[in-house]
Amino acid sequence: MSNGDGTCCVADIYLPEPGCFPATAVITRTMYGRSHHRSEGLGWARNGFAYVVADVRGRYDSDGTFTPYHSERDDGAALVDFVCGQPWSNGGVVAYGGSYSAYTAWAMAVERPIAVRAVVSLCPSMELARTKFDPSGILRLYEHLGWWLQHGDARVSRTDMPGNALPDLESYLALPVTQLPDTTGVHLPTWGGVLDRGPDHLDDQRITDNELAELTVPSFHVGGWYDLVTETSIAHFDFVGSNVEPRPARRLMIGPWTHELFVDPSGRHGPVASIEWGKICVQWLHSVLGHRAAESKLASVSIFHRGVDTWIDNETREEPESSILLYAHEPRRLETAPQSGSVALSFEYNPADPYPTIPTHHDRSAVVRSDFVDFTTGPLAADLHIDGIPEAHLTASTTAPEADWIVRLLHRSAGGSLHQIGYGVAVTGASADAVRVPLSRTAVHLERGSELILHITGSDFPALTRNLNSGNRYTGTTIEKATQTVYVGAARTLVRLPIRQEKQ
Repeated sequence: MSNGDGTCCVADIYLPEPGCFPATAVITRTMYGRSHHRSEGLGWARNGFAYVVADVRGRYDSDGTFTPYHSERDDGAALVDFVCGQPWSNGGVVAYGGSYSAYTAWAMAVERPIAVRAVVSLCPSMELARTKFDPSGILRLYEHLGWWLQHGDARVSRTDMPGNALPDLESYLALPVTQLPDTTGVHLPTWGGVLDRGPDHLDDQRITDNELAELTVPSFHVGGWYDLVTETSIAHFDFVGSNVEPRPARRLMIGPWTHELFVDPSGRHGPVASIEWGKICVQWLHSVLGHRAAESKLASVSIFHRGVDTWIDNETREEPESSILLYAHEPRRLETAPQSGSVALSFEYNPADPYPTIPTHHDRSAVVRSDFVDFTTGPLAADLHIDGIPEAHLTASTTAPEADWIVRLLHRSAGGSLHQIGYGVAVTGASADAVRVPLSRTAVHLERGSELILHITGSDFPALTRNLNSGNRYTGTTIEKATQTVYVGAARTLVRLPIRQEKQ
């Protein structure tokens, strides 16, 4: 099909039996190759939908030049118009996709709000600045470089490229960071543009909160606890249709899944972590599109609560109304009351040997390091249900011009396994600054006898670009050791936990 400027894009179309005509079409626009969606297309057709999956401009068989997050609004609108004009179409479509394809789904919805009858958004990656930089402003080195090695500056994805070019942690240590693609031997001319534009860049093709608020379409939002963009799924659930009366139907599901919606490979959450996603989605679409009467009273919000490994269903998404404060003490304890006096606890941060990234779902109990400080509750005397956005408050200093503070909430089970349940990052100057560090949203039930740990390091490498302690972390080539100090006593360092009261 031809886009508005004459560029030809290619799509595969899977049709249901003619008895289902005219049909609603589910549309996915992907940069990852439409051939990967064959099984999905056949599944949609078996359930009475047409399925259209298109390669975006400049990728695989579609003409033009691929520039991430550009041309997707116009090209998406052209595809919707094309599909709605087909003799088998009933004039309505469902915009469907995950990651980058979730962005293209929302682009179709805001550009063709009449034709798009529903949106299914899976782990949406909405723009480069949001996905390639941590909220602290630090480049997510592993994500950005790995993604560009695999997908950037190319017509087709190079699946094995990241592992071949960067086989181990040492590979990421080369300086300066701006020249890392050259170090790997891969020509990536547009990779550095993300660094040049920085974390505050607002792309002119972005989908705004106001556009989401004005949408009148039902929407299904899916995210995973082991994903970088979980908060985007929740924010979309809150925004979509919020300026519309009556508000359109919405559904939110957050599970123990990665960005690709894979179940935690350790298997520790058990079979309940796996769901019949296709059946749930088809049933929801048939209901909201009026193809058949609602077959069940599905709750609008389904959240997987780790620890108890249970799905909790509610009609609305409500933030917990209560919280508790735990204060850092010396010896390294978390207590419900502050400690008098002040104590300085220090560790050495060495950029040549940065604290390594450990995947969120991995057991951390075997990690042996000394470049951190931590504080523990000891075995809990009662169950504790954390649900919401925890928040750490640090008073800290460094001997370097500035320092990174990687703050984690860890849970040690009664059996000894250690897993991350919350994460946040802050950057401070050299003086003893008080800094607020919002942590990642969580829903976790800690059983009596397990422990909660506040864990603080100076790096998370290569997930985040390390601080060199000697100047610009991206262009610098000199590294210096530094001493980082956390001050405890009174209310100098603490963590606020949003608590969900258990229903009796």
